[in-house]
Amino acid sequence: MPEPLKSKDKNGAPFTRPPEVEDCLGALESVNAAARLKAFAVMSRKGSGYVPSEALTYFLRRAHATGATNEFKQIFGLLMKRVGQSLSATVSDSRMAGAQGIREEIMGRFAERIAKDCTGRFAMLGEVAKQIDEKFSAKGWRELRLDLVTYGLMRTKSGALYRRLPRVVQEGYLVDNAKGSVALDVEWNAKDGNLDRDFGAYRAWHAAGALTAAVLITQDRVSLKALAEELWAQYQATLDETQRSPKLPIDVNTSTTTNFDKALLRVRRGAVGACPLLIVAACRETWNGQPYKPYTPPAAPASS
Repeated sequence: MPEPLKSKDKNGAPFTRPPEVEDCLGALESVNAAARLKAFAVMSRKGSGYVPSEALTYFLRRAHATGATNEFKQIFGLLMKRVGQSLSATVSDSRMAGAQGIREEIMGRFAERIAKDCTGRFAMLGEVAKQIDEKFSAKGWRELRLDLVTYGLMRTKSGALYRRLPRVVQEGYLVDNAKGSVALDVEWNAKDGNLDRDFGAYRAWHAAGALTAAVLITQDRVSLKALAEELWAQYQATLDETQRSPKLPIDVNTSTTTNFDKALLRVRRGAVGACPLLIVAACRETWNGQPYKPYTPPAAPASS
């Protein structure tokens, strides 16, 4: 039986799924993961056996909660493929300039939202970012968004009201942690486009008088890359030759991720405006001295 939704409406009543989605989830739970993935691969809404995206999200969360890493990756890939397909139709290159950039930004925000949505705010963050964010959360910092509402009044030279302009609401971006008049984000190995979003938020908050300073916690990619390669080599030396692999479990070669150099580049070109910004970058000196240990996923809960 599918798990009920945990979110509640403004009156405290739990949300419910449409009956057809509940029936779909029930049917999918009765088959194995391979059969579900085959059904999820149907991309066209008109296709036979098409599964609603809400069902993909349900099983995506469950795969993560049970440590089914391979299933999670496949469902996530199919879900992102659906989003990309939909965006290509609605935000096409033939309809507007810069459509590709818009599509990439929307998909990036969608992926981030999915990451934070899986069983909680910190569920899908990398271990480093997760630990940092949890510590700030324990001290009362909250994930917040600033929306700006503008009321325009046109007046004559004498000051008399001439016209009221329509109310305009500008939805802002979420910052990972905010408390008082300070905002703080942890950007660890995410797409470097996240920095544009973060700095845009700082700039808007500061211009609106809601922020006095911002803090960005990130990594010094060059020094951590060298450290990761050293630790991996040391770990490989402890393995039998048949088990060794030269490939690290993470990609440390790409430079298009959030890091100190990317953040500094944006500061120098004025992306953060007049908002004071402190950048804290982890480097070799912040390593705790522990050797590399393979990650062990959480055990799946015992079935009843």
